[in-house]
Amino acid sequence: MTDDLWRNRLVASLMTDPTIPRKPEGLLGLGAISAGLLGESAPPPPLTGLLALGIPELPRMNALSRNLFDHAYGDIPVKPGPMAGNVFALGWPTIPAPAPAPPRPAPRRHVFFSFHFQADIHRVNIVRNSWRIRPEDHVPGFFDRSLWERKKRTDIGALKRMIRVGLKGTSVTCVLAGEFTWARPWVRYEIAESVAQGNGLLTVDIDELRCMRTRAACNMGPNPLDHMGVYRADDGRAYVCELTDRGWVQYDRLIDAVTWPAYLPDRGTVNDAHPLSLGTQRYAYRSEKGYVNLTRWVREAAQAARRR
Repeated sequence: MTDDLWRNRLVASLMTDPTIPRKPEGLLGLGAISAGLLGESAPPPPLTGLLALGIPELPRMNALSRNLFDHAYGDIPVKPGPMAGNVFALGWPTIPAPAPAPPRPAPRRHVFFSFHFQADIHRVNIVRNSWRIRPEDHVPGFFDRSLWERKKRTDIGALKRMIRVGLKGTSVTCVLAGEFTWARPWVRYEIAESVAQGNGLLTVDIDELRCMRTRAACNMGPNPLDHMGVYRADDGRAYVCELTDRGWVQYDRLIDAVTWPAYLPDRGTVNDAHPLSLGTQRYAYRSEKGYVNLTRWVREAAQAARRR
């Protein structure tokens, strides 16, 4: 008996033997073939891999089964079941990329307003309340840390303490300039303390605004920051100075040394007054649309002073 005839008879007997368990769709498992060859009725091995999902595997090839597979299944395409179609169509599950972090909102500045109370309080209120009622809710405003109430005090030490407390925690001082603001002694002290604290500075003219009491505008006054400055003494340290009828003199209400402002150019000369207006901006609230731009002006003043 030739080898081919013997092999064909063996395969035929295995295919018709009802005691040999079969895999789905009529494909014989290797465990069943080996059990039939050994004449033992061994239980089929547990289904694993794709077979556990109902997806048929291709038979593993060996010397005995190679010809069998070529003759019996060589021309039959193997198609995955419906579950396998979904698996291959969808591919491996992917982890979605994390959503980008939302943009960090701009910091809300703590602003100190310096102004002449008696002459300009009604105009000042227009400016100080403008950010509270603006329609652009997404634009950050600022916290008002100025001296909202007029304090009738004669003690100079108490007035200084009150101003220092008002400036504490602020990063920008906005001078709201009317006709006589430049000459007010406590406005000058607020500017000097702002320099000592490292605040950004800016001037906003409010002379074009009508006073609610008089229903009239006022004349434009000088820039208060033209009359306050910083100079470098012989010891190399910086001090605050003011412009008076006698010229530039050291400011006598704040005699301690200060840090040279980041926004102010330093000419490197000794005993040479540098007006604060050289490194700060001046705006007109009405004609330059301060209602819209005040927040930006404050932010730029803080950046010029390197304040966060």
